[in-house]
Amino acid sequence: MAGDLPGQGEGACPRYPAGEKKPIVWAGLPPTNEELVNGDFTQLNSIFTSAAEDRRVRYVDIWDIFLAEDGSYSSYGPDVDGKNARLRDSDRIDFTWAGYRKVAFFSSSAN
Repeated sequence: MAGDLPGQGEGACPRYPAGEKKPIVWAGLPPTNEELVNGDFTQLNSIFTSAAEDRRVRYVDIWDIFLAEDGSYSSYGPDVDGKNARLRDSDRIDFTWAGYRKVAFFSSSAN
């Protein structure tokens, strides 16, 4: 059932109501500046990817779009207009409005 913990069999991914044709887009977790959290998020993203493959769910990997050019964590980066902006909140996990817009942009344009 929907709402189960990820990786727990059939309930790992939301189900469509019978006859429903609306897409479900599942955005993955972004990188943080904490190595231990990144390890957990990477493992969870792997579970989410596997769960989405078996359903009519489009998984969007947002990990790389929130890394600096050198592959490191940064709270700043290009926004949807290509301008350098703060994308992450002060807790370095949540997004600013510009960060949420970037997630929405990549989620809506993913194939």
